[in-house]
Amino acid sequence: MKIAIVSDYFQAVIGYAKPQIARQLIQQGHTVKVITSDRYFPFANYQTTRQDQLGPRRRSVGTFREHGVHVQRLPVAAEMFARTHIVGLEAAVTKYRPELVIVFGISSPSAIRMARLKRPKRDHRPKQDHFKLVLVDSHLPSELQLEKSSLKQVMYGGFRALFARELDVADKFIALQDDTVGIIKEVYGVDRDVEVVDNGTDPQLFRFSARKRRELRHRLSIGSDNYVVIYTGKVVPAKGVHLLTQAFAEVLSQLPESWCAIVGDGPAEYRQQCLAGLPDNVTARIRWTGNQPHQELLGYYSLADVAVWPLQESLAMNDSASCSRPFIANHRLGAKTRISNDNALLYKQGDAADLAKRIIELGRDPARREAMGRRGRQLVETKLNWASIARRFLV
Repeated sequence: MKIAIVSDYFQAVIGYAKPQIARQLIQQGHTVKVITSDRYFPFANYQTTRQDQLGPRRRSVGTFREHGVHVQRLPVAAEMFARTHIVGLEAAVTKYRPELVIVFGISSPSAIRMARLKRPKRDHRPKQDHFKLVLVDSHLPSELQLEKSSLKQVMYGGFRALFARELDVADKFIALQDDTVGIIKEVYGVDRDVEVVDNGTDPQLFRFSARKRRELRHRLSIGSDNYVVIYTGKVVPAKGVHLLTQAFAEVLSQLPESWCAIVGDGPAEYRQQCLAGLPDNVTARIRWTGNQPHQELLGYYSLADVAVWPLQESLAMNDSASCSRPFIANHRLGAKTRISNDNALLYKQGDAADLAKRIIELGRDPARREAMGRRGRQLVETKLNWASIARRFLV
């Protein structure tokens, strides 16, 4: 099948859904082209959180081969609220003549434009019913809380009133997380069935490695029998890394052979905030590694015993589970499938004392950690692997 993946932003080097789905569909024998903008996603504090890993945010216009994926980058006429108006999008899709168009971002201009291309409102424009249309979204309530502004509320209200019905031409709506269904229906105003297709991971890449565990622990001067808690991702307030460092102070008082590894980067002032008020013996037990290449993260999960994501959901939860590591998330987690095999614990969101309690609970029970890790790996192998997930995008 000839497939076009349309997205406002595309970063092939990061293990997000778009490049993973593209590569899996290619491996399954389909012809795939990504049509996107000439820039990367506007990550918060881009220069400190992503530039070392990705390079400049602005990219060249043209057609490229990016990590095994055929990518066409087009210029942008306007950009607002992490959404773009891509110049020449309809022409690029029409010229490619796909049998299936997958659009990431249901509230994006690209979704509306592809819906109109499939079945235009004006009679003098020919229908493009030669392609099926799948609309995909991953927005969560926790992200909407961070986006609260009168202008954005007006934007979503306008979207519901003016554009939601135009999307009815889509053949399938997909939510990448359970709580995204409510966003699609209530915030975007889509009155259609929505299929939940969870984000996944690569179980071939992310597999526990005893060798990497030994090597990285030696490199970071961590003992082979020490209890290690890990966080991976952007070091920014929205991720709640400060809650982990606060909790770790209590963990260390109860489990004095513990360590905390933070894999990622962010603004220097926030890192200082994470360490503010902590005694020297606690800060000495926190290892900051900076950003690491996606393919190297399996070593860091392997060196750890438990992973923690205090606030926002992260695809890294699946990577950790694939490496047979249990994880801890907050009780408002929107991606329920990730914890559906008794492979994770939840703590009361924002409560550092409760987070510490959960970390200590697992620190004192190695057998439970091991059993939870096995169940996490089983969940990935049966449900949360990109190969099986990619097939569900087809119609």
